[in-house]
Amino acid sequence: MGEERKLSRREFLRIAIGGAAGLLVGGAAGYFTGSTLTRKVLEAEIEDLRERALLPAEKEVRVYNWSEYIHPYVLTLFKEEYEMETVVYDVYESNEELRAALAAGKDKYYDVIFPSDSYIPEFVDQGWIMELDFKKIPNFKFISDKFKNPPWDPENKYSVPYMWGSTGIGWLSNRIEEGVTDWNALFEEPYLSKYSKKITMLCEPADTFGAAFKYLGYNYNDDLGLPHIDEALELLKKQKPYVLKYADATEYIPSLANEDFWISLAWSGDVYVAMEDNENVVYTIPQSGTNIWVDCMCITKNAPHPDAAHAFINFMLRPEVMALNTAEVWYANPELEASQELVSEEILEDPGIYPPEEVIEKCDLSRPYTSEELEILSNAWAELMAAPGVKVWRL
Repeated sequence: MGEERKLSRREFLRIAIGGAAGLLVGGAAGYFTGSTLTRKVLEAEIEDLRERALLPAEKEVRVYNWSEYIHPYVLTLFKEEYEMETVVYDVYESNEELRAALAAGKDKYYDVIFPSDSYIPEFVDQGWIMELDFKKIPNFKFISDKFKNPPWDPENKYSVPYMWGSTGIGWLSNRIEEGVTDWNALFEEPYLSKYSKKITMLCEPADTFGAAFKYLGYNYNDDLGLPHIDEALELLKKQKPYVLKYADATEYIPSLANEDFWISLAWSGDVYVAMEDNENVVYTIPQSGTNIWVDCMCITKNAPHPDAAHAFINFMLRPEVMALNTAEVWYANPELEASQELVSEEILEDPGIYPPEEVIEKCDLSRPYTSEELEILSNAWAELMAAPGVKVWRL
């Protein structure tokens, strides 16, 4: 008798899941052998058992996510564990890009998407995302109560939270003599003239306008109807000649690290990725407050592989998978109890990632935008992009 080999944890999980399905499906086939039930009924029974075992019959899933927003090994784990033949994984850089893709019919191509909180009501109204079947997402139980039943999706009918964070300022401590503590670093002198063409804003309209709203003393999301959009637009037009670029994460992460960008409006976790390559990179939550946002997982209304999509979301909600993604992307996850023991103290104790309550009290939670507000924002963004200032930029 040879030496007994211990199974790796991944092998154990795969065998446990596959074995359960095999027993269920095999047992059903054995039970119904020789019965008067038709093959069609038998196949329906087997499919029902597959669903209860959370093993989709579909062997393909197509995911559309933000860039730099998942541990690459997670896709390999999912593919192996669920015996997927194909996992399509594409990325986008803004909610507007996702919105345009869905409007162009990509809801019939992709299965799982990751919209930000405030965009979900419009996606529901447009018929782009489906109601979720939580019988197929039992790992939703690991989500902390404070992230359930949010204002943008009461009862979580259409979405489950993925990661959360803040929008703040990434900057270089060896370049910015004055330091950065608040929004004035993006909108006032001496910063504008002194660091002209070293300042970048986000290519996400809601956040670039949000920073302007907050600097002007309003809620980051403005009031209902966006009554201060013109005031914010004028501020951003005055700032634009000093701005190098309206950048996305794939641009400002390496450009902060290699010091082409010196002050950047940015999302928290992305700046921490840049820190790994340059110790002079700092992330600051403005002292007057900012936005606390949540990115979510949804399934498109016309998803070609809805069962595989549910399985993917359920897999992503495993505490160990959540912790793995948090370690990779440096964003806080919404499983505040279940995954915390698996997240490093370095991340848990960093106030830029998990802000203390006194900081959160000064911040504004995202609210759902109406379709009319999104149209107002889109038009204002188009006017800003057409204004004089930023020309073609290349490294």
